[in-house]
Amino acid sequence: MKHLNAIFSDIPFRFRLSLLLFVLAGALLASGPARADLLSKPNPMQGYYFGIGATGSMAGLHTDKTGWLSPFFGPGGSFHVGQGITENLALGVSLGTVYTLNSNYAAVIGHFGIELKWRFSGNLFVRPLIGFGLGDLSRRKSRLKKIIPAVTGTYSAAFGYDHFIEVRRWGSGGFAVTPIVWFGAKNGTSLTVLQGGIGVEITWWTGLPKNQLQLPLDAAYE
Repeated sequence: MKHLNAIFSDIPFRFRLSLLLFVLAGALLASGPARADLLSKPNPMQGYYFGIGATGSMAGLHTDKTGWLSPFFGPGGSFHVGQGITENLALGVSLGTVYTLNSNYAAVIGHFGIELKWRFSGNLFVRPLIGFGLGDLSRRKSRLKKIIPAVTGTYSAAFGYDHFIEVRRWGSGGFAVTPIVWFGAKNGTSLTVLQGGIGVEITWWTGLPKNQLQLPLDAAYE
C-alpha cells in the first residue's frame, strides 16, 4: 500500500498542469464571440447550467493507522455550475460532500473539481471529474475523536440521463431531472478512499439568446 500511495502521490501535480491548460482552452471556447455564420441549432443543453444533487453512497477507506476499514454508507449532496461549449459538451465545476458511517467510524468526504460533461447518445452522458478532496475520519465510540484529516486528489466519473421536464421557448435551455450512477477515488499520503453511489440531480440550463440560434424566419423576427 505504501508503494501504491507513492505512485498516486505524483498524480495530482501532473493533472494540475494538464487541468490548467484544459480549463484555459475551455474558457476560450466558451467565451468566444458569437458570429452570425455560426448559429447553433436549438437544444436543451445550451447556455449556463446550475444544478444540485442528492446521493446515497458506499465507500471503502484505508489509512496508515487503521488499514482497510469495513464499508461505509451514507448520504451526500453536490452543487454544479458551468457552461455548454458545443452541442454535446459542457465544462463546469462541482462542489460536494458525503457523510458516511460504519459500526465504529464516521467520515466526512468532500471534493472540489473540474467536470467535463459529454452527451454521447441522446440525453445519455458521462461526466469525468478531476480535482481536490478532503477526508475527515473519526472514531464514533470515542466521542468522535478525530483520527485523521487529509487533503487528497479526487477522480470520479458519473453516468446519467437528462430527462427534460420543461424546455424553454425555441428549444434552447430547460429544466432537467437526472438519475445518475457514479464511481470515484481519492488518494493522499495518508488516506485512500474508493466510492460509488446512485443519486438524482436537478439542473437548470439557461439556453442561448435568440440571435445565436438557427430559427425559422417567422420565429427569428418575433
